[in-house]
Amino acid sequence: MSFLSPPPTPPWLVEAQRACQLIRQEYLSEKKRRRHLKTILDFVDSYIHWVLTSHSGVGPLGPVLECALDYGNEGDRMDLVQHLKGWYATLAQRREHKMLVMKILHLCPPARPLIFRELQRYGVVPLLLNYEAMSVLLSTFDNHANEEERAILVCGMYGRVACAAADLVDVQRGEGSEKAHIRGLSQIMQECYHPGKVYLILGAARSNLLTIFCNPNPTVPSSAMFHRALLEYLQALDTLPNKQVAETFRRDIVQKHRCLQHMEFLTFSPEGSRVVGEINAIVQRSTDIVPLPIGIVPPTPYAMPGLSQ
Repeated sequence: MSFLSPPPTPPWLVEAQRACQLIRQEYLSEKKRRRHLKTILDFVDSYIHWVLTSHSGVGPLGPVLECALDYGNEGDRMDLVQHLKGWYATLAQRREHKMLVMKILHLCPPARPLIFRELQRYGVVPLLLNYEAMSVLLSTFDNHANEEERAILVCGMYGRVACAAADLVDVQRGEGSEKAHIRGLSQIMQECYHPGKVYLILGAARSNLLTIFCNPNPTVPSSAMFHRALLEYLQALDTLPNKQVAETFRRDIVQKHRCLQHMEFLTFSPEGSRVVGEINAIVQRSTDIVPLPIGIVPPTPYAMPGLSQ
């Protein structure tokens, strides 16, 4: 049996990898380190399209770009950010490139709003359902993002209509507004001048939240990012003039799917504890919703795929 040999490594990639090895030497002058860094930056400028369209089987590309981030100055890092513009959602979903995205978000704070806006346009919920991109979003939300940047990610969980409404208000206010992006779902609904768009935003937000509840992976339901989005959703229902419709939206979160089975994961953050209080109040007002005993989580179809209902 004959196996196909792997493709040969391109010579320019070999040169870039050699420059990475030399630049990481401990006793190296700044002038020589800058010269090796220029070799890597030239590689990025010339072959960035090949880097973006390749996979892990072609060659170790992530360490080359990470080396440019580690030893480059702020200008070099922002140049790399601009080169990768439009590809962050794709790179975050690749196992071999997600560390590159996490390092850019950690080392380039001015680039975070740009990257988060790009991820928002792609869709935050599909990224949270992806195993690789989920770790990028949750780690950045918990460890590196400020309040403005967190609001961008949370707004992306409500759907494209909510994001478009928030962007429209930002344009009307101007870029110099202090609280241009620091707003919750209630404020987005108040700034929507069309009444029908409010229910469209709530319907999309409810659908996205229930989609996350249906995910068999408990990492996202136990994250602070999801707890904040769920709390803002429940608080936004208090602003609706029709209280009967608001109660229907609340009961949909509790009654459908498996919200009550995730009560244990909702207590991992202050926002999640407040959500638990809201859910308990809904259960007490409703006679047809049976509360679960504390510490008991019924089995789900995902846990027992071979069991027929």
